[in-house]
Amino acid sequence: MDWSSDSTLDRVEEHRDDAAWLHEQWHSPTARVLPVGPGGRLPVASDATLRYAPAAGELDPMTTHLLGLADGEPIFCQVVDTVAGDTATVREIGHRLTATQSDVAFSATALANWHRIEPRCSACGALTEPRRAGLMRHCPECGRDSWPRTDPAVIVAVTNGDDEILLAHQTAWPPAVCRCSQASSRQVNRWNRPSIARSSRNQAYGWESCATSAANPGPIPVR
Repeated sequence: MDWSSDSTLDRVEEHRDDAAWLHEQWHSPTARVLPVGPGGRLPVASDATLRYAPAAGELDPMTTHLLGLADGEPIFCQVVDTVAGDTATVREIGHRLTATQSDVAFSATALANWHRIEPRCSACGALTEPRRAGLMRHCPECGRDSWPRTDPAVIVAVTNGDDEILLAHQTAWPPAVCRCSQASSRQVNRWNRPSIARSSRNQAYGWESCATSAANPGPIPVR
């Protein structure tokens, strides 16, 4: 995937608590909706780009959430049970999308999946309500607010002494598809290098030692 271009998707944090503004965006003639089915299935067009639906009816805050404005046009995602027509996941079509469409696809998949699998309060078990146009959920029983889970992670390219890169392949992928990076969640109190070594040992044979050549700082969980 090409991440060299900048996405134009604006999350409009300053407007998410403004019900009148959200209503206006939903009824905008340029408003678009991206349905997200189970397993992160997204509707795609014949050229493997995202296939949006126009916003129709009234906004249902329980199932429809604002992703943001892309080039000034409102884009929502909608949690649905089925998606009509051809579908794909971001893993299957991400490399064919523009930077903005990739941003939309990843954001929609993550947000819809969170709302789908965590509708209840982790403290008291009551059904929670989406707030901030879908970026958080609020429990009307105990007052607890919750946000999508974020796990610190590292993504690396693994090479050997001959400057050969380790490629990974899953049996579920087409024969010619490989990835050139390894992803590893970084456990609490564990730094990047042990996490990389642990993940690489699990995914490849013949692993003996690990040396880090370069790294960027990553987030440290605080809650």
